[in-house]
Amino acid sequence: MDMPESKITTPHPSASVILSRERAGGHEILLGHRVSELPAFPDVWAFPGGGISRVDRAAAESHPEWLSERGGDRVSIFALLREMVEELGVAPDGAGGFCEVSAEVRELICGDKSGWLESMESGELTADGFHCEMITERITPPQAPARFHNLFYHVPTGDPGVTPSFPPGRSEFDEFRWWRPSDLIASWEGNELRLPPPIVTLARDLVEAIEREGDLQSACDALAADPPSGPHRFEYGPGVECILIRTATLPPATHTNCYILGERGGERVIVDPASRDEDGLEELALKVQEIHDDGSSITATIFTHRHPDHVGDLGRISEIYQAPIWASQETLASITPCDTDRVLSEGNSFILEGPSGGVRW
Repeated sequence: MDMPESKITTPHPSASVILSRERAGGHEILLGHRVSELPAFPDVWAFPGGGISRVDRAAAESHPEWLSERGGDRVSIFALLREMVEELGVAPDGAGGFCEVSAEVRELICGDKSGWLESMESGELTADGFHCEMITERITPPQAPARFHNLFYHVPTGDPGVTPSFPPGRSEFDEFRWWRPSDLIASWEGNELRLPPPIVTLARDLVEAIEREGDLQSACDALAADPPSGPHRFEYGPGVECILIRTATLPPATHTNCYILGERGGERVIVDPASRDEDGLEELALKVQEIHDDGSSITATIFTHRHPDHVGDLGRISEIYQAPIWASQETLASITPCDTDRVLSEGNSFILEGPSGGVRW
């Protein structure tokens, strides 16, 4: 049977805003809880933002005087300003601060994005005095049907900050909350909330930069000087990382998820290393090196089933790392046997030790 060719989707440009406010205990950043019925990233905490629209491009082309000091990211900032109005009801006040958008203007813009350009041209809204800095960029991994090339901008709002509100009609968010970055990561690690993988690594970057620089503003200044980009750790949940390996899997999929279980610095298990070609083997080798650099050891390899888009080239993989193979009896029967193999059956579990103690899987 001939299968259709799988194609990787081209990322759509987008922008997200990291609003911060000053508090006695340290700066806080604003996230919104995405409605659980949404088709994309439901029930997660995320930064407000969205894709670049034709209205944003029209604003950049027809009004070169707006934010003329910015470089090639002007259109992204226009998208940012529009999304702030739509999702938060907040806009620059023209004097370096922020104000609440009138109900009439917000309803106009939420009804039709072109209302933002109209409001800018009429003077109801302005970009004068607006300051932001791009602190990182992330690209949705290639297996996703909808992909984004997202720029994250830090926007300081000072003290007391701003008060976000919900738009008229439907909203992507049902709650807004201010977090210290360290508290955000601690809550995620405690399984108290869900975060999209890009925000997990971004929050970690902020926490590490704050420890080095002393405060959030200095941390963002440092990140903006050399914004992190390219591949990042892809953490689905605490103790669950993922790398994407290009395989001849069933369309429309293009990659197989290879999971790494366990805490950094502790025992790890690699699930479905499906690498067969040079690119996939290189991807796996980089992750294994990262695991060792963390001070971790690889306890085992688990294969979930015997299909060739899940079981890689074992000979080549053994040159990268060696560990016992755990799998079902049927899967083990399809590969070269080894004395360290372990048969997994329904209900089996194992414990991985890490810096925080043992975790049962």
